[in-house]
Amino acid sequence: MFYSLFLKSQGIFSQKRWAFCLIAGLSFAVYYPTLFYDYHYLDDNVLIKDNLFRLQQLTFALQAFTEGVFHAAQKTGIYYRPILTLSYIFDAQFGGSDLFMFHLTSILLHLAVIWLFITVLEKFGFNTKIALVWGLIFGIHPINLQAVAWLPGRNDILLAIFAYLAFISWLNHLTYNNRRWFWITWVFFVLCLFTKETGVMLAPLLGAYQVFVKKDKVFDRLNIKIAAISAIIVLPWWHLRSQILEGLVNDYFDIVASLKANAPGIIPYIGKILFPINLSVFPELKDMPMYYGQATIFIIAALLVISKNVNWGKVIFGLCWFLLLLLPSLIRPISSLADFSEHRVYLPLWGLVIVISEIDTKIFKRLAKNSFNIMRPLVISLLVLALVGINLKHSPVYKNSISFWQNAVENSPNSSFNRNNLGAMYWLAKIPLAAERQWLRALEINPVEPLTNNNLGLVYLGTKQYDKAEKSFKRELEINPYYDNSLYNLGILYYQTNHINEAIQYWEKTILHNPQYLDAYYQLARIYASRQDTTKARAFATQYYKIRRTVPPEISSLIR
Repeated sequence: MFYSLFLKSQGIFSQKRWAFCLIAGLSFAVYYPTLFYDYHYLDDNVLIKDNLFRLQQLTFALQAFTEGVFHAAQKTGIYYRPILTLSYIFDAQFGGSDLFMFHLTSILLHLAVIWLFITVLEKFGFNTKIALVWGLIFGIHPINLQAVAWLPGRNDILLAIFAYLAFISWLNHLTYNNRRWFWITWVFFVLCLFTKETGVMLAPLLGAYQVFVKKDKVFDRLNIKIAAISAIIVLPWWHLRSQILEGLVNDYFDIVASLKANAPGIIPYIGKILFPINLSVFPELKDMPMYYGQATIFIIAALLVISKNVNWGKVIFGLCWFLLLLLPSLIRPISSLADFSEHRVYLPLWGLVIVISEIDTKIFKRLAKNSFNIMRPLVISLLVLALVGINLKHSPVYKNSISFWQNAVENSPNSSFNRNNLGAMYWLAKIPLAAERQWLRALEINPVEPLTNNNLGLVYLGTKQYDKAEKSFKRELEINPYYDNSLYNLGILYYQTNHINEAIQYWEKTILHNPQYLDAYYQLARIYASRQDTTKARAFATQYYKIRRTVPPEISSLIR
């Protein structure tokens, strides 16, 4: 099966294998520094660090299918991505708390995607050598750095693996008229859905391929079959997802408003593909230069217009691939900040390759005419050196959380979100004055920036400015009434000021809104033990143990 999946259409496997080894070796070398990078505190701390004790339990693999990807309490959340969690469980078994294994897995998965990227181009009709060149460019392109270096970006790598496998299976089905490949396609489609919601777009892309490339009629029998089977699969998945997560998408999203506001972000995405500069870990649309993207669109469009023998069906299909896989990521929750992170273009990028490859001008023919033409290896070598250089220069941004958020602030200085997170990183690094400056600036930009008032309260709590701390924590709860950290921090404040009953009240509220909040159970067990209320102390200590499977020494005697 796997032989025919990848190799059957090629008679030069040996050449392709060694060429791929060189591409994989160069790509691994480019991403090697990421093996030693730390947390960035953008989702990775929640997905991995805060849940590491659960990821280290193999039994958690089944539970991953019963909750959202952030493992939030009370079935809140908007993302259902159990395959990503399974990949983290694998890493945690071998690497424990060391992120080396997590990063190694991301790099190896990226190498697998490069192979699939090349293979699907071949299946699409590309010459093997040209497919290998595109695979090399994809493997080292700086826009893909975030998908590899930032651990939550792995989700796009996993989605790419299953999407390419599904599309390869579909092309095999059409080539060999084998029903086995037809059903294998839908197995990979299911895996796409359990990896990332964007995977639902694969079904219309199969239909687009039939209409624009194979020239079938829209209501052809095969297209009707695609629509019917995808509906049979998507509807139960959607029902399962809606049962696990609180509410439906319409409760959180305004799709039309989201697309209207965020669709212009497609332009700088395209610009970064041809001109990989102005790279940022978390850019805001207003800070993203449009002219690189506009220039790229103009250049590609102009070259297509003056080209001969353009297969406009393939061009349209390539655009469909790029847009249908990118646009869903621009549909954001009503209360959420739009996210134009570069990892989102990881899978859509293949569609733009299809569009660019239809450019057929005299200059490209001249470069491709003679395999010994000195210009071709020279141009490719210069391009590779440029991409490697940009990638390596940008890579240290992902070294740790401070360098990560410093880059975000440098590229979007008027983002209250970025400044709040940079302040949090300074706070964790025990640089409170720098943290306070960032948080005050964040509140100047946006007085209701989520989490910032709570964070500022920590500064005041640490300097025993209790009135200011209380005001900040309560201000945060006005903005976010169920924020567990503010509730917990108020409990700490009242405990330090000897208002024990109020401390108990807020810690109990903390676990009401987040039943997984271990520190609140610990504090409550300790306080009730000091009051000789053994029943309540034991109840909270037992609950701590049920979640963590261990307890701190101070309350261990409470566990029977």
